[in-house]
Amino acid sequence: GLLFIAISATITSCSKEYLDPSAAPVPSVITNVDALMNLSAGLQRRFTIGRQSPLYTASLGGAFSVYALNTLNAGNLTEVAAQAGKGALQPDNGFVIQSWQQNLLLKVEAETILDNLGVALDPTDRVGLKAHASIFYALSLGTLAQFYEQIPLTKGLNATFSPRADALLKAIAALETADTDLATTTPSAKLLGKIPAGIDLRNTIKALLARYYNMHSMITGTYNATSGNKAIAFANAASLTIKSEFRFSAVTPNPLGEQNITVNVYGAIDSTLGLRNGLAPTPTF
Repeated sequence: GLLFIAISATITSCSKEYLDPSAAPVPSVITNVDALMNLSAGLQRRFTIGRQSPLYTASLGGAFSVYALNTLNAGNLTEVAAQAGKGALQPDNGFVIQSWQQNLLLKVEAETILDNLGVALDPTDRVGLKAHASIFYALSLGTLAQFYEQIPLTKGLNATFSPRADALLKAIAALETADTDLATTTPSAKLLGKIPAGIDLRNTIKALLARYYNMHSMITGTYNATSGNKAIAFANAASLTIKSEFRFSAVTPNPLGEQNITVNVYGAIDSTLGLRNGLAPTPTF
């Protein structure tokens, strides 16, 4: 009892504040254009790196949903449950939790940039920040909309949940304003030098607009109306010769390849990725 009291007194009397040295305080980020650029550069890492990343969970989640992949090692309990679905997929499943958390964190980080573009006095810095953050803002909402019916679109305790069609409209709105700005202003070399190489901002935004207009049209059943027509228009506007890619290294490996080839977590369920009813590709093609 005395030991507990002594420890408690030590903890409660300690006034030192311990901060994460790798995380910039919010006030310094939103008042400094260089800090905003650094935050923007980190968006791709949030989306792509690690087994908890949206790139990993969305790719496997989508493939499990159509029976294209198989979990090779039964010890990977979260993937096994995600593959089985239905009653096997519990609320505390790490695969589902990471998908939800990481996409929402990505959304908040992108919103921090988009809500504070005014600190970028140079219009070329501002347009570049807006375009890059809009891409990952849209990816976060679009990925959530792919797997969840309701999504919180505001920050705070007890946030109201909105239909996923509304989330897609938010993503589309951000991408369209960025697309309009890019038509007249080229992002600064400073911004392009800070964010990871590999993504063509203009073309990626047009491709994502085609993707999310198409998704919205399918969810709402309006494929032949406005959403469907805009999906086609942006798909035609996106270049087929300009490539955008996420680039990886030995230090930051592609989580899909690492877990498939190196760790042997998952693999193709068969040579056709589970395609049936005449949809399987011709082996000689």
